[in-house]
Amino acid sequence: MKIINRINDKADYVAYVQKQDLEILSEIPEFVPKSIQEVIKSKIRGADGYDKNDFVEFTNIEEVRFFANLNWILEYTNYAGASDYYIDNMRKRFIEDKNELFKKYSEMSDKEKAKDKDISIRHNLIVYKINTLDEIQRMNHGQSKVVVPLIPDGDRSAFTGDDNEPHIIRPAIDPNKILLYRKDGKPLADDEDISIPFLQMGMSIAMMERENRNIAGEYEATRYVSDDKKYLVTEFKLIKYEEEKEPDKEEKGIKKVLNRLFKKGKK
Repeated sequence: MKIINRINDKADYVAYVQKQDLEILSEIPEFVPKSIQEVIKSKIRGADGYDKNDFVEFTNIEEVRFFANLNWILEYTNYAGASDYYIDNMRKRFIEDKNELFKKYSEMSDKEKAKDKDISIRHNLIVYKINTLDEIQRMNHGQSKVVVPLIPDGDRSAFTGDDNEPHIIRPAIDPNKILLYRKDGKPLADDEDISIPFLQMGMSIAMMERENRNIAGEYEATRYVSDDKKYLVTEFKLIKYEEEKEPDKEEKGIKKVLNRLFKKGKK
């Protein structure tokens, strides 16, 4: 999986890509920029303490664009915190794509198969997407060892206070974390002076945004300072996952809207 994240208001982006994705990339006939090839050589092949779930950071704009255009590497933020109903439907779409490609291959002549040698690779990459989607679903259930980078989500609203306020509060890439950090990028001091009204207001806004995402489950909040002291982290740890049920087929469209309106009108 990958994370393409905006890092400032100038629309500068950074990419985080799992090592297992880079490993797959090195095995398929895909044009890969030389700088990324060097990263693969140094951080994948022969690397000590290799963990396929680790993320590698890419800041060069051409590298970020390259990964943004690789559709077989799923974007984590598109599925993080999503309901089982949504993810299950996406999985069905991927499976349909896989089956359609397999059907096409089985109907090809030997000559056509020899000409289109990449079809099996495309099939395997769809299977890889399905496996990645399964992993993200396990992450949503709190059943995965994958840990995403602890960074602010550049596409989410930030609470900055007035010009004299030295801190920012913003949701993290992990939808179950909210971050407070300094505007100047310095680590938090042991006796960091944090305005309580600012903290309360910023957390309220971040919590409302989190609730709007309809993240399923019951959570318990805890707060701690990150190891590098860059962030004050509010983390919502999953206690119980509540699976979202498929909407009633008779409650769709205009009927669903009308039912809600009449319910609201009752006293």
